[in-house]
Formats: sequence, C-alpha cells, structure tokens
Amino acid sequence: MKQKPLIAVAYLVSAMVLSLFLSTTAVYAKQHSKKANAKSNAKTYLLRQSTQWAADIRVVISPLLMQLDADHVGYSIQYSKEHQSICAWRKDTKQYVLKSMDDWLRRYRNVAMSVTWTADLKQPTTVTSARQNNFKVNHYVYENIQIARAFFSSEIGFEKEKPRGTGYIETVELGVDPNVEEILSRLSALPKLSGVPFAVYVRSPQGQPYNNTLSTSEFVSNPSIRPLKLFVPTGYTRIQSFGEILVPKSSIQELL
Repeated sequence: MKQKPLIAVAYLVSAMVLSLFLSTTAVYAKQHSKKANAKSNAKTYLLRQSTQWAADIRVVISPLLMQLDADHVGYSIQYSKEHQSICAWRKDTKQYVLKSMDDWLRRYRNVAMSVTWTADLKQPTTVTSARQNNFKVNHYVYENIQIARAFFSSEIGFEKEKPRGTGYIETVELGVDPNVEEILSRLSALPKLSGVPFAVYVRSPQGQPYNNTLSTSEFVSNPSIRPLKLFVPTGYTRIQSFGEILVPKSSIQELL
C-alpha cells in the first residue's frame, strides 16, 4: 500500500514526459510542414520578351536563381540569391564577369540603355494597379516625355523636332526576390518600380506607337523546363567589364 503513491508519481511523470514529447513533436511537425508547404508553393516563372536592347530574350525566375538568355546578341545573365551575386557570360568569346550584388547595384544604374527615353524618367504622372490572373499588375504613365531616337538612327533634324509623347510601363508582381526586379528593370534603364517589367512603350500625342522598348509574348507559371543550375565557368576567362559581355570589343570594332 505504501508503494502506490510512488506508482502514481511514476505514472504522472511518464504522462508529463509523453505530453512534452507529443507537444515538441507537434511543433516540429508543424515547422517542417510549413517548410514543405513553402517549397511546394515556390514557383518558377518563364517569360519570353522582345526588347529594343537585345532583341528576343528568355527569362526564367526560380526561387534561388534567375537567368536571362539573350541568344540573338550572345550573352546570358544569372543572379544567385544564395550567393548574392550576378554573373554574365558569352559562349562565343568564352568570357565571364562575376560581381557581388551590392557591387553591381552601385556600379550599374541602367547597364546598356542610358540613351533611351526611359533613362530620364522620374515621377510618373499616374499609377494604377489591377488584379489579372491572380497577379497584381501595375500601370505607370509618364506624360509629355521627350522621345529619344533608337540606336544608330540619324539625329539630323531631331533636335529641331524634339518630339514628345506618353510613356507607359507595366509591371507584374510575382513575389520574387527584389534583386530580380532590380536587375530586369535596370536592363531597360527603368526607375525603381515594384514588380517585373512586362511592357515598356511610347505613344505619340495622336496615340500612334512610336517606341516599343519591351514587350512580353509568353508568360508561364511553373513551366515544364529543365531546372536552372548555377553557372560554373569551366573553360571561361574572367574579365572585369560587365559592359564588355553585353557589347564585346569585336562588335564595337565592326562599327568603327
């Protein structure tokens, strides 16, 4: 009879340990369930776009990597969220450049597009947003802007004309790394905006199309494509100039 309290205490301790174990297990399971759901909800996006600066491009955005392939002009750009770095390379010259994201942001305001109308944009005239296919789409309007000539076009009579028009920028918010948005925006010399650039164009005062800087022909969520892999520059020579990857010296010499 004297041992019964000891047995009761033992049962009580066992119950407390079991309760603590189940509670800890439940928290652990919940945490891992959240991680599993986060992984399952992580999306990859594919965009095919036409640009004034690189003709047709293919952009793939995954949770850890973003890669832009501009096959027409021969270069690729990749951003790594894990390494906080941006790498660009050319297959024809076997050259690559690697920068930390902080360094790249300090050095490159608008990369290769500083001569276009978007380089001087500041405050938009109006900003509106709407939900389209479960995504938030932003519409930025810039009225009475001076229209810049396209690359390599004649400037004769241009200063006298000083044509003006209305600029339009559309971005889509995909919930991706803000650095991805920043990189893609700077490639078109856009000001700091929210979302991934989807369309950039100018219309004359009469509403006629004048300049189509960027347009999107295809947008796919979770496409059936080969997963992105971190670029490994085996057989490539590292250089320091990001601009030389986008416009190699051989191309400049051909124009001279």
